[in-house]
Parts: sequence; structure tokens; C-alpha cells
Amino acid sequence: MPRYKAKIQEPPIDFGELAEALKELSHGKSSIRSIAAAYGIPFSNLTRYAKKIKAENVDIKKTTDAELINKLKLITKRGAKTV
Repeated sequence: MPRYKAKIQEPPIDFGELAEALKELSHGKSSIRSIAAAYGIPFSNLTRYAKKIKAENVDIKKTTDAELINKLKLITKRGAKTV
């Protein structure tokens, strides 16, 4: 019996929807779980990005969508940091 488990490829992140979800989250009218369900984003991913944006001191209400998307793309860089 093989003990190989095939790797599942994660779907690419839709930064537009993620930015919209974060903007809605910043208004504070809905819970993070309901926003995640409404936009089809996993709760853990939305929580992680919200924490990273908060750590970067980005004011979501004042930034444009394009600026927020660029900031999200910079945050999501994977791998070792360059020196």
C-alpha cells in the first residue's frame, strides 16, 4: 500500500476580493467570519492578512484599492527575506 500523499495546489489569491473584505472588516459592521464566508475567503487567511496589515500600520479606510492590493502583494512574498 503506497504511503504517498499527492500535494494539493492552493488556488491563487484574489487580491481584489481580499482588499474588499479587509475594507468591509475595517468598518466593523460585520464579524470576520461572516465577511470571510461572504467573500469565499478562508477565515484563517483573512485573519492572517488583517493582522499583517495592522502590523504595517496601514489605514485601510484612507488607502485606495490599488495601494492596498500592492501592499498585500508585498506582504505575501514567500520564502527567505533578502539581505
